[in-house]
Formats: sequence, structure tokens, C-alpha cells
Amino acid sequence: MFTSIAVGGILGVITGFLFIKELLKVIPFAITTLFGGLILGSIFSLKPENKKDGISLLVVGIIFPIILCLISFFHNEMSLKLNYYLIFYYIIVGSIVASTQYIPGCSASVFLMSIGLFTPLVTNFNLNIIINNKAYLLIYCLLVLGFVIGALFYAKLINKFISILGAKVNYLFLGLSLGSFISIFINYDMVLIYKDWYYNSIKFFDLLLGVTLFIVGFMASYRLYLREKNR
Repeated sequence: MFTSIAVGGILGVITGFLFIKELLKVIPFAITTLFGGLILGSIFSLKPENKKDGISLLVVGIIFPIILCLISFFHNEMSLKLNYYLIFYYIIVGSIVASTQYIPGCSASVFLMSIGLFTPLVTNFNLNIIINNKAYLLIYCLLVLGFVIGALFYAKLINKFISILGAKVNYLFLGLSLGSFISIFINYDMVLIYKDWYYNSIKFFDLLLGVTLFIVGFMASYRLYLREKNR
């Protein structure tokens, strides 16, 4: 079971990278807003049943992705690089990506966006680049290793966590979604886009397309929630 999840997850990530890589070259802002809409629409499915308990978990869930997002500002534009201390960093990132397969409302792509790794990972996902720079090959291998480790261990860990917290765990999942929604719009890559707009002028086509895709993503995700709710 875990092997099939790991293989399926890796193939899904690779396919998604190849597709999104081309879109990021043309409409990076719009792709981000699309993810934002998908996240916001999925939040309704995480609405806690008990509205009094679990506020602290909600706050923790919101803060965690934002902290990871802010870390991206201190990693030299989060370019792909390899130091010895970063070996464990990439393994941990890969394992967290695996955990998103089990947590409602969480997305591997959104997580990578929030820590500023999504764009460099996608844009450098090229056979020639990887062959000519062995550090890149090692980084991708470390991420895959982390993903496999996460697929093997996080399912049991998260189930244990749910059994301890009960219904209150929805507050944590809701917080993670809200924090991810905020962080993808304030991460390093997005700040570069905002700075470009500020100094050069707003690209209204990109802005309009971004708003449109945000609405499309929100409606698609929300309709999926309503469909599941009415079953």
C-alpha cells in the first residue's frame, strides 16, 4: 500500500512539474492565484463541528506555513544549492510533501510555493541541467528519499494524531489551509512579482487572468465540496 502511494505520488509530482513548468514561464502570477482559489474553496470542507474548542490549534496551523514562507527570504532567493546542513533540510521537505497526501486541504505544490522552493525546483527540472550539475541530481534524490520516508511513516503518525485530538484536529487542518493561502501570496517569488509591478507598472492582463483563475479555482473547489456534502 505504502509503496503504491509513494510511486503514485512521485509520478504525480513529476507530471505536475512538467506541466506547470511551462505555465510558470508565461503566467506565474495567474498560476499562483489558481492555487489560491483552490485552497480557499476547499476550506469549507474543513469547517470544525465544535466552534469553541481548538482555537489554539487553528492559530498554530496558520502560523506554521507562514513561518516556513518567511524562511524563504533568508535562503538567498531559495536557489537550489547544497550544503551539508541542507541535506537534512531537503529530506524533511520531501517528507512533508508526502504528508500533504494525507492531510485534507493541504497541497504539495502549495507547500513548496510557501517556502519558495516550487519555482526553482520546477524551472530546473531539466535533464541537461541535472546532468551538468550533480548537486541538482542529489537534491532531487534527497527529496524523493524524504517523500518515501514520509509515505511510510506519516500515515500512521497522522492517524495517531487524529485519534488523540478527535474532532479538534479539523482546527489544525483549517489553520494549515488558511496559512498556506496567505503564504503563497507573500512568498519570495510573489514579492519579486509585486516589486516588478511597482517599479515597472502593473501588468493588467496578468492581473485580470489571475483574478479569473482565482475565481475558477475557488468555484471548482467549492462545487466539489458541495458535491461531496450532498452525497
